[in-house]
Amino acid sequence: MNIKNPKSIETRRCLTQALLIIMKKKNIQDITISELCSKAGVSRTGFYRNFNYKEDLIYEHMKFIYSEYTNCLTSKKNLSSFEASESFFRYFLQYKDFLSSLIRSNIQTLLLDIFVENLKDMENLLGINKGQEIDNLLHRQFTAGGLYQLLITWVKNNCEPDIKVMAKAVENINAYKL
Repeated sequence: MNIKNPKSIETRRCLTQALLIIMKKKNIQDITISELCSKAGVSRTGFYRNFNYKEDLIYEHMKFIYSEYTNCLTSKKNLSSFEASESFFRYFLQYKDFLSSLIRSNIQTLLLDIFVENLKDMENLLGINKGQEIDNLLHRQFTAGGLYQLLITWVKNNCEPDIKVMAKAVENINAYKL
């Protein structure tokens, strides 16, 4: 899987776009590799040169989304906990349809996997426990799990309450000590 090869990059892009379009109407479990490849204009061999499973494609797309989110936050300096939380919900709002597709297909925990992989970065970028050195992996998992659950619940509720209310809730949770 040479992801630096221009042909491979284009194949992956076409497959991703095709899957996102199809997932607006169908659960991932109901999408065949043949259907995906046909929509993408890619051979089955092209798919299997790049991915083992459809879920690998979704996972890669979510890693891209998270990477872009990280880049977005990195460009902002000295965010308060409220501002960082507000940025979190505002950023993921643009992916509401995609997140809804994950929920509908019951594969939203792939997003949690991405959050858990990037626990320390997420804490630093969102200003969680700013000024405290947190070495505890369990605390990081708790944080990532909480943000994941808030995001999924928010999407399930059609992004209600509004972003400012969600950001204030995260700020209040961050201030609470167990």
